[in-house]
Amino acid sequence: MRSSTTFGGRSESGQPCDDLVRALLAGTLMNGSGDPTRTLVVLGAPCSGKTQFAYRALLEGIRTFGDTRAVMTVSGRVAADALGNEAIRALGAVSQARPVTTMSALAFRAITAVRSAEGKALPRLLNGAEQDALLRLVVAEHIQHARSGDECPTCELLREYFAQDSWADTVCDPVSQQGARAGANLSGVSGRGAASESTSLAIFTKGISDAFIIQLRDIISRINELGLRESDEQPLIGRLHTIAGATGTSGAGMGPQAKRLDVQWRLAFALRQEYAAAIERNYPGQYRLDPSMLLVEGALAVPSLSGEDLPELIVVDDAQDLTLAGLAFLEQATGAGARLLIVNDPDESVQAFRGSHPEYALGRLLSAEGVFHAAVGTLDKPEQGGYRNLVVSRVSLDIAFEEQLDMPIPERPWKNAVVPGSYPIASINTETSDGSITDHTQDGSVGTRLYASANEELEAVVAAIKAEHLDHGRVWNDMAVIAHDNATVRAFGERLRRDGVPVRYSSVTTPLKDEPFVQGLFALIELAQVRLRGASAVNDARFVGTPDTGAAGRDNIARLAAFIRSRVRMVMGSPLITARRKSGKSPARIEPVELAMQSLVSLSTVIRQQTAGKTGQTSDTGNAMGTVHVEDVGNTGGVGADSAAQPRNEAPLRFLEQHWGALRDALVQAGEQDSQASPEATSNETTEPPALTLDAMYLLLTCPQAAHGAGTHEEENEDASVQVLGALSSISRHDADIRAFGNLWRIVGEIASGITRLDDTKPVYVLSLAWERCHVATAWQTAALVNSQEGRAANDRLDVAMRLFDYASGAGAGGDITTFFRKVRSMRIEADSLAKVAPIDQAVTLTTPAGSGGRHWPLVWIVAMQQDVWPNLMPRNTMFGGEDLDDLVLHGTLPSLDHGAHRDERLTAVLHNEQKGLLVALTRASEHVMLTAVRSDDLIPSDFLLRYLPERFDGSDVGGSAAGETAGGDVADGQGAGMAAGGETAVAQSGTDMPVLDAHLDAMCTDVRGLVAAARITLARNTGDTETERHARKDAYKTLTMLKEHGVLSADPRNWSFLTAVPTVPENNGEHTEPAADVQISVRQQGEQAGQGEQHNPNEVKLSPSSVDGLWACPVCWMMDNQFAGPRPGGVQASIGTIVHQIAQEASQNWHLDAPDNQQGETEDQRIAAISDQMMARYQELRVDPATVSDPVDRYTLLYKDAQVSTMLGNIASYFVKSNDPEYAIRRGGKDTEPIEVGKLESAECEKEFNAKFTLSDIAEAYNRVKAVTVPATAAEIGAIMGTLVGGWPEGMSDDLTIRLSGRIDREEHRSVNGNQVIRLIDYKTGNKPDVKGIFNDLQLVCYQLGLAYPSEGARLGETSQPLVAQSELFHVSAHATPAESYAPETLYQPPLFVDGHLNDHEFSDRYHYRNPEKFYDYPRNGESPVGVREELWKNFTAVSASTQIAWALAMIARVFYAGAALRSERIVAHPQKAHLAYCDGNGICPACAREINTVFETRKI
Repeated sequence: MRSSTTFGGRSESGQPCDDLVRALLAGTLMNGSGDPTRTLVVLGAPCSGKTQFAYRALLEGIRTFGDTRAVMTVSGRVAADALGNEAIRALGAVSQARPVTTMSALAFRAITAVRSAEGKALPRLLNGAEQDALLRLVVAEHIQHARSGDECPTCELLREYFAQDSWADTVCDPVSQQGARAGANLSGVSGRGAASESTSLAIFTKGISDAFIIQLRDIISRINELGLRESDEQPLIGRLHTIAGATGTSGAGMGPQAKRLDVQWRLAFALRQEYAAAIERNYPGQYRLDPSMLLVEGALAVPSLSGEDLPELIVVDDAQDLTLAGLAFLEQATGAGARLLIVNDPDESVQAFRGSHPEYALGRLLSAEGVFHAAVGTLDKPEQGGYRNLVVSRVSLDIAFEEQLDMPIPERPWKNAVVPGSYPIASINTETSDGSITDHTQDGSVGTRLYASANEELEAVVAAIKAEHLDHGRVWNDMAVIAHDNATVRAFGERLRRDGVPVRYSSVTTPLKDEPFVQGLFALIELAQVRLRGASAVNDARFVGTPDTGAAGRDNIARLAAFIRSRVRMVMGSPLITARRKSGKSPARIEPVELAMQSLVSLSTVIRQQTAGKTGQTSDTGNAMGTVHVEDVGNTGGVGADSAAQPRNEAPLRFLEQHWGALRDALVQAGEQDSQASPEATSNETTEPPALTLDAMYLLLTCPQAAHGAGTHEEENEDASVQVLGALSSISRHDADIRAFGNLWRIVGEIASGITRLDDTKPVYVLSLAWERCHVATAWQTAALVNSQEGRAANDRLDVAMRLFDYASGAGAGGDITTFFRKVRSMRIEADSLAKVAPIDQAVTLTTPAGSGGRHWPLVWIVAMQQDVWPNLMPRNTMFGGEDLDDLVLHGTLPSLDHGAHRDERLTAVLHNEQKGLLVALTRASEHVMLTAVRSDDLIPSDFLLRYLPERFDGSDVGGSAAGETAGGDVADGQGAGMAAGGETAVAQSGTDMPVLDAHLDAMCTDVRGLVAAARITLARNTGDTETERHARKDAYKTLTMLKEHGVLSADPRNWSFLTAVPTVPENNGEHTEPAADVQISVRQQGEQAGQGEQHNPNEVKLSPSSVDGLWACPVCWMMDNQFAGPRPGGVQASIGTIVHQIAQEASQNWHLDAPDNQQGETEDQRIAAISDQMMARYQELRVDPATVSDPVDRYTLLYKDAQVSTMLGNIASYFVKSNDPEYAIRRGGKDTEPIEVGKLESAECEKEFNAKFTLSDIAEAYNRVKAVTVPATAAEIGAIMGTLVGGWPEGMSDDLTIRLSGRIDREEHRSVNGNQVIRLIDYKTGNKPDVKGIFNDLQLVCYQLGLAYPSEGARLGETSQPLVAQSELFHVSAHATPAESYAPETLYQPPLFVDGHLNDHEFSDRYHYRNPEKFYDYPRNGESPVGVREELWKNFTAVSASTQIAWALAMIARVFYAGAALRSERIVAHPQKAHLAYCDGNGICPACAREINTVFETRKI
């Protein structure tokens, strides 16, 4: 806005705004210069009644010009509907359906009217999903060009843009690279029509990077919103060249930044033109518009409107969100004779990310040049009483104007009035004469809360909303939650819904492709397609990708099986298939079904081996099963008899093998016919039926017709799928999951049969057929009537069905069903036009500032007010230079090419937009607004809170959140690496006479689980040294080995719970074999050795690191959980932690991914990505499928943790690579901070077991060896000193107490630092992160150090030189990429307890941000000499420990002795630690944590 601009209306002429409106309607309105004008701009501060003023003007316009000649536009459809209904009620009846609408809808009306009059096709909008799909097709064409080597000019631009020849690898996700490259050869493989739907173009489309498409869509929308036509593109490029000083048309002579803008814009313009062409090509005969083109096309249509189609009055509310295209539309409208009333507040603009420029638009409206030259009126500023209005005033007056404006900020019409404490910002609290503070903010208009964690904030807000409704009678519509981003909105919404609170979102947030119901429905249809294709499906690129040729085409069979298996999992994981259990319907699980199928596979293998044994072909593996009789397994008669004599009852597995042989031959033949393979490819085939596999059974279920006619008996020619399902039923006839599995294949058969009878196979008809065959509509509709979690889920699924069928019958109708699948699966974004959902009468609104414009609620919660979230100052639209394009179009300049203050200007503009969002959020509440944030080690409250609410926030530290950790690792905890396989109990008794199973065990061998149980029982029973018992053990071991090799995890002894060592089996020569795991020592021998040379010591206490941690935190809670309760199953979080620990171990121990020379020659990022990918692949093999977890809480917890695993493993991979960098963690924070040197990794030991033993005498000796100690201490004296450091000993403490520690160290690193050998201890943590002191003083790390210092066997501390334990660290892999991170890597490392054979007498080493050790130390310090300690000893101890870490080291060791003494105590006065109280789940049960004892007579405080 130019400085000469003046404001008219009340501010200049004294006229009230209502009089200005009357003058506008009468055609007598004059602007500030005295010239007539048809445009009135009314400015007002937040909450000044702008919308109601505009609404009253609309009613006056309708009364003046008629009900079809006046219209009002607002920023959102919800507000438009509400005001429109209000206007209709006020007027009684109107001829136009929507007197209040949006600017885009008004433009749509104009385009429709013009094209209807011309007899042309009427406009239809592209929804967001369709835009996304078209953009992917545009980019995919160029990727296809790059793969084939036939590049076009746009491809050259892409190469220049990405600055590399292999730019296609950058645009495509790595997962899709292989299939995409192979897809380029599809056209030459086969002439089948079925393959045409899986061209390379389709394959490329699936793999295109989401980020690239999102940014491309944004820049195209930005170009359209700027009102640029194709003819404007080249002049803009020319202007860029002129500003940058180019010496020719090619751009030579420009600087690197200008060259970058040049290629960005030329590429954006080229892709935009191709996008427009793709719209015309894909929708022939239609007039389809990108929504961002509406106002552009509408402006072109306005001059052609007839007199009755052009409104006499257009009232524009929220004009601050006008784009340049919207401004051009209004220019055309007023030029055509329409009157404009524009209501504006530049500070309430929340659409800057969509191209609005409120300051520029206001300048254009008031400029003396152009068609507007508007008159200006100002509304009265709202009353400023109350703390909320003070905060709003502060924010309003703090927002600067982007354009030049020579007017003091307080005098600007859209600013709130200045009140004490708002301009300049100052606290309104006052200090009394006695020094106390008087709080003047407690008027109930603003609430503020800080929480220790994001989860605590979520739970508290949900509880507050429910309390307002239940306790105070608030209706749900009176409340809203506003968050900065949609992810936070969704998190709060889902939590509210879980508690039965109805919620209302501003848009659909989940694409159709991600809905489980849609995935399941699509998978059913694809399985039906495979069934219809039969054996020829092995050549269909829809199912196997790119068919191979020659003998390698056999891989297509495996690909087809993998495709089928993946689709079955989709269906079983969807709500379309449910299992009927005794407790009711519940989700079906594929795992029990596959376990039963694997049982059939294993039994088939056993039968084949027994048959081979009878014919003299016994193998070693056959011997392993030679003593296991399975004649009664899998059938009602017997498998061992002649199958020809009793074909139906005696050989169902043999029949399945014959069916599989026929099907495999058909598949191989189909592949060879297609690839024209030589006949020699099958010359080596034998006549023996192939062995059954899991893939084979899936293929038999899907393609049963291809296996028909395999046998010589009528029963043998029975449908193969029926025989597979029958065999599964014989294993577990009443299993609900197997019955659901059978129902799945019944539906597949019905869909396949129905498709063949369809006259029209358009997508909507095929989908309708599959939907009807699932028979879920009625059940879901009935369930949706009940307001429960199940009812809401059913209602959501029905909404999804509406969206799906609406898309199938409309925008997605073109092409066949496979094309439709491709379109839906390529959707990466949500589209409001797909959101056909039922309205909700009463609901809590969840929205962002952009979605809250024009709406108000009595109660508003503004949540997640975190730094770097609100404000989020990350640069916007950087991929295509969108902000620079704005500068050039609006001002004709490019400040970014001036290397002065451009960066600060751009940052300031982003900050102002964030301030505007906060202003809008604050003004949405009419009664009370609550602002919440989290303060912890990882999350910091927003600077906005500190600036605008100084009375509530002063920047002082707030305690961090407590944390709990559930990760295995301690041997003494009794937790194995896996869960028990069915919970079998080993029963010990004497060996049997014959190495065969008794009748009881024989009956168990009906499935894999039974075989494992029988083998384990055999091991437990046969513990003697007789020949018979050794033979029985050997047989059991070989059975377990064979099952393990076939993928049965429960057959691996390493996965058995409650074992302290892996069992072994002695051979005849007395040596030990290890068929299933690395052998260490046999169970019986271990017990014998443990008792040799040692007698029971009554003063000895056995502890593990985790028990020390728990006993120190609260001995009462620990004993209730571990001594007074039975065994507890491991939680799902612990299972994730166990898997992560295992993968980290394998990555280092087996794959050596942490070696400094690993993948030399690659960049750091490439090495990290490669290691992370390898570990994630292993995780996919080990992960627990959330669908198998029946408990909803555990299931959702597992889903949450499962989503974090990629981050966890990525952080571990990052540490493996970066910790070998010589500059890793070296000096941070200046020259006065000690450097943290970790050295070069030489080796690492993972899951290293330790067994330690020490007494107070050992600790006294370590203290006495300190050079500065001149008065040696006895064990009793050192115990007394340590007692003061823990606040006193429990009654079980004694001077001769012996501590025995045993456990496992996650990672022990041996490194070289300046030629010296040092040790680093790393403990992986997958749970929440504790506070700073909790990390520094972690007792598990203390136990690890003690374990290395005082081993039960070998050299102990002081006896020989030991490597220095330089750092001991917790690695919270879900939160940080480096261990012990806080502000910088390694800053929270735990220092060594011992140095050079004695207690650590070194001074505290400064760390970045932590130069004072008092931020870490949490032990009591007492200046008085403890009882039993000599005065001269105490003085010497005080002097020695004054500036060293001796006192800290003794305090940590004392906590270990405290845990041991507490375990021996009969009575204990517990003092739970603060961190434990924050998450203790025994509150109310544990009297120590509850601070009271509840009885039936009284509640006694303690």
